[in-house]
Amino acid sequence: MDLKRVKENGGVVFVQNPREAEYSDMPRNAIATELVDEILNAVEIPNKIITYKDHMVP
Repeated sequence: MDLKRVKENGGVVFVQNPREAEYSDMPRNAIATELVDEILNAVEIPNKIITYKDHMVP
C-alpha cells in the first residue's frame, strides 16, 4: 500500500527524520510526496503511534 492509499483511507504517516536514518532515501522519498503528517526521530515514533492510537475514535 502506498502513502496515497494510506491517506485516502484515513491513515496517518509518520516518517523517520532522514538526518538520522541509516538509509535516508526512504524517508526523503516519502517526504517528497507531501503526504507525510510528521517527521520524527526514531525514538519518538513508538510513543507517537501509541498517542495516536489512544486518541482514535472507535
